[in-house]
Amino acid sequence: MSFRIIMENMADSATLSADPDFAADLSLTGAEEGVGIQRSERCFTARTVGLPAVQRIYFSLPEARVVANDGFVLQGNFSSDAVIKISLYPGAVQAGETILDTEPEGVWKLIPWEDFLPWGSFEWGASQFTRQLGVDPQFTQAFTANNDGDMYQSGVIEVYDAANPAGFIDVNRFFLGAWIQPQRGASFGATVKNVDDSELEPDDGAGLKGFEREKYRKVTFDLNGLKNADFSALWAGFNYCGKTKEIYVDVRPNQIGTQKTIWALRGHFVSEPEFNKATVNHFRTRFEIREVK
Repeated sequence: MSFRIIMENMADSATLSADPDFAADLSLTGAEEGVGIQRSERCFTARTVGLPAVQRIYFSLPEARVVANDGFVLQGNFSSDAVIKISLYPGAVQAGETILDTEPEGVWKLIPWEDFLPWGSFEWGASQFTRQLGVDPQFTQAFTANNDGDMYQSGVIEVYDAANPAGFIDVNRFFLGAWIQPQRGASFGATVKNVDDSELEPDDGAGLKGFEREKYRKVTFDLNGLKNADFSALWAGFNYCGKTKEIYVDVRPNQIGTQKTIWALRGHFVSEPEFNKATVNHFRTRFEIREVK
């Protein structure tokens, strides 16, 4: 199985703005210290005022990057009818001629099993979170580009979701960074589970009393055929993120529908991966990643 991962989130160092503006106390960057979508805690969010016909999020980076290296992932409470498009510019603050302008694409939503087979074939990722006003917040992978040699320093994400049943659009996190996608991906035997840390205690009678806690996912998979370049990229990536910085991982990026929503998540490494030089030209390791809620 292939897999891909963003280990350094450049969106956290971007300058952000919006049109129309988000709510004053739930803005992109936060009206008070420590608030805004450039924080990994799940409680920090930006929220629109009502439902605009189109919500634009502008981002500008400290320096230019190569388009072909990067992926873009947005997390929000998008409805099943939402579409998102992205445009990139060579200069800061959307300066210069557009170098990439994607077509509007639908977003992935969690769907009932009975609706799985006819579901679409977009290249979008998603992640399962606690329900909020009947809407499941999602990750939405905007695109992976292959504009060889093109450089960008800023862009615009357009969200079209005027029929969102929540009555507003939430944006929780924005990932922008280089995809690391080894030539040989996760080996068969990868595991994913919903961890339930709820506690059960005997009550005064013969039964049990439950103390419910929020579930989270944990994925574990082996990488048994890493080539030297892939090993170097993952080594550098972990040296940056360690166990404390947030990452985005899609263990099965070629899947669609419910399978994709299960295997894509934002999280932290549970333990430090050890790299074993299995052969002259190959390394192997194991990744254990816990979902950030």
